[in-house]
Amino acid sequence: MLDKNVEEAAVVDKDGHVLGDLNIYEVLKKIEID
Repeated sequence: MLDKNVEEAAVVDKDGHVLGDLNIYEVLKKIEID
């Protein structure tokens, strides 16, 4: 599921964080907090 979402994302930065899809970005922020 994550791979599919990354493919749909507009931008992925050098660390692999998805930018441009706020939903995915929020998930990544939660992962970073954990």
